[in-house]
Amino acid sequence: KIWEKKKKRGRKNPKKIFLTHIVEKTYKKASEANLFIDQRLIFDKSSFSKIVFSFIKILFVLNKQDLIFCFHGQKYFNFLLSNFFRHKYYYFSHSLPNTTFRNNALAYKDDKSKLTQAFLLIEKVLSPLEKRYEVVFHTKKKNCFSLPGQYIVCAPGAGNCFADGKNKKLPAETFANKLRLTNLPVVFLGTTTDAEDINAVANSLGNQKVYNLCGQTDIDDCFLIIKNSQSFFGNDSSLTFLAAAAGVSGNIFYGPTSSDAFFPFWSKLTPIIGAVACSPCYRAKVGSSGLMYNCTNNICMKSIK
Repeated sequence: KIWEKKKKRGRKNPKKIFLTHIVEKTYKKASEANLFIDQRLIFDKSSFSKIVFSFIKILFVLNKQDLIFCFHGQKYFNFLLSNFFRHKYYYFSHSLPNTTFRNNALAYKDDKSKLTQAFLLIEKVLSPLEKRYEVVFHTKKKNCFSLPGQYIVCAPGAGNCFADGKNKKLPAETFANKLRLTNLPVVFLGTTTDAEDINAVANSLGNQKVYNLCGQTDIDDCFLIIKNSQSFFGNDSSLTFLAAAAGVSGNIFYGPTSSDAFFPFWSKLTPIIGAVACSPCYRAKVGSSGLMYNCTNNICMKSIK
């Protein structure tokens, strides 16, 4: 919401923005301590009744907003909300947006930075913005893990609870070869679903000291652990952006996804790209039915040495 308050002498204060954030319940922890968010709406998809209740609540709150921006491309969600809030709802489209009914949409491009495109979407209605390309993560937590003074962090997992990321993963032996060059203790981060990948890399390290924190951390822990590390090694995942926010150096490995679209280019991290003829093959429009999720040989990630 954007509003102006008058001072006693009739002057107006600069415009202030009240920011409401809609977040799916699985990921609510990510913005829990965000200092820029004034209100959060949690979208609960755990049952049909909760989906209906969450959607009705969201509609009620959004009706009071002056502007609504959706930075995701879910076509059904966008279709519904763009019809409810036609004149104030702005969103990404994966098809031609400039039609009579969808002039608030911006055509999403898979080979362009998603953050840059988010700025362009906002600028469809607000004046040109001063662009500050950075990731900031807020946490109220303190580090509660006993780790050595110097270490590196490795995150060999990928994907999320809605989409498998097996083809975004660097082979275990390649990961191990890169970690051996540092000769520092390695701290592994990931969820319980990453246990197999972590064990495969850890077992390839030989005598190098390993701290396996798989399944023992939340997003705040991960940020603090990465922030205190010497460097970070990982695949294209959410931890990449935690590493960018933490200000550490390191390598991020890309194959089926585009580094042009997903790499935090303003950070100290360095992208390592598996450049083969068929990569990048991820297309947001087709989602899990696309080539990235159905590739059987993972040649792009195997090409990284």
